[in-house]
Amino acid sequence: MAQAQQVERPRKKKETRWMHGARREKVLEVLGQSAHIALQAGVAFLLSFADVMGIPSGLQAAWLTALSAAGESLLWPLCGCALAFPMRLLWHISPRWETLITLGLMALAPRVVFRQRPWRISGWTALSLVPCLAVALAGGVPADILLALATMATGTLAAPVMLRALQVIRGGEHVIALEERVAVGYTAAL
Repeated sequence: MAQAQQVERPRKKKETRWMHGARREKVLEVLGQSAHIALQAGVAFLLSFADVMGIPSGLQAAWLTALSAAGESLLWPLCGCALAFPMRLLWHISPRWETLITLGLMALAPRVVFRQRPWRISGWTALSLVPCLAVALAGGVPADILLALATMATGTLAAPVMLRALQVIRGGEHVIALEERVAVGYTAAL
């Protein structure tokens, strides 16, 4: 009598009840891209939120310059910064047109500072913040002039630090050097 051997068959993969595998992967990919876009626009909006509160800040210009120097698209960050204008109008605060000019200059940044040295990145940030200084000089109020100079200095010095932080974060390696720790910490604290 011949013995019967049991034939083992591979088990079929169970698919979830609601989504098939390919559709699930596509949905997860779209969700990941949407989260990336929301993060880019959200960071830019939060950096420009100080401007909504009436404190001119060069940090949004520094962030946009760092992103453009790193090769990122500025579409969504510019949209996040531009969201400050409807917020000001919603709260019945007069719009700051010099900030709009700064954002216009930042839209040109990818052509000017893509993969350039830190001094050129700082120079472009300072140049884009000149309209804030021009409006303060035209007003003639010493406090506004000092505030505009502080805005330019902060933005100019922050741009290379933010670029270094972006490079470290993109690298995916451990943050070991003090320079890297300071750059990432400064950018995260903003």
